Amino acid sequence: MHLHLYLRHREQGDLDKFSRLAHFLKGSSGQLGVTTLQNSCAKLQHLGERWDEENDPPKTKLLSSEEATKRIKPLLARAKSDYADAEKWLKDYLAAESGDEAGTAEEPETTKVVVSKTEEVRAKDEKEPVKSTPRSP
Repeated sequence: MHLHLYLRHREQGDLDKFSRLAHFLKGSSGQLGVTTLQNSCAKLQHLGERWDEENDPPKTKLLSSEEATKRIKPLLARAKSDYADAEKWLKDYLAAESGDEAGTAEEPETTKVVVSKTEEVRAKDEKEPVKSTPRSP
């Protein structure tokens, strides 16, 4: 998580950029099912938009930049904690799945596939699957 970016944009008073970053992280955490982090990021996103979602659900009155920034600080600390909890859970889960001890699972190796231009064109023309040659990273 790029919390240093959040902090930098918040410190610079760039609430729009801060809100977009919070929106991105909200979506990512939602896709992973990390709802506590998703909820924290939703609140951060709204504060970046200078919206107090709890006290003004219809979004009729915007907060001042100063007030929004003031409210972001404790919520950002909460998001960091939520992120750390999710990261630990995911590492432990992946370690258990791979048979390693908690938190010691290594990054999985990826295999790159090399496909020549000739193979791509032939596959399109003949509607055959592309044959590929795996190679190690």
